[in-house]
Amino acid sequence: MVSVLRQWRPGTQMADRSDLGTVLQLLGAGRPVIALINSAGQLQANWRINDDGYIRVGGVVPKTLHYVTLTGFDLREGNISYMDFDGIAKTYSITEFMARWDYRTKGPLGAALTGPLGCKERTIIW
Repeated sequence: MVSVLRQWRPGTQMADRSDLGTVLQLLGAGRPVIALINSAGQLQANWRINDDGYIRVGGVVPKTLHYVTLTGFDLREGNISYMDFDGIAKTYSITEFMARWDYRTKGPLGAALTGPLGCKERTIIW
């Protein structure tokens, strides 16, 4: 995806295993940020996504990885705003965003997802 974006904007950058501070700094500077998240499952009381959001065969991987465009944040309310694939502006609590963005993989299947396929946790494009 980055190579396609660079055709129109050569300065496009990508980082994996990034942090929330970087995301907030970019958004605060008026830069939209594309984030790779686990869009399956629900946020639980332990601040993780429930098992319905993961496949547990040959390791642990998210059921549905999905890019969203982050458009802003409100620290007072504790929200991150994003645009989903349906074109509708939505929000996640920062806690839910972090749980979805910091999906955790394990085992051989997880290694394949984050290795050769390049779908590493906390990936951003800006």
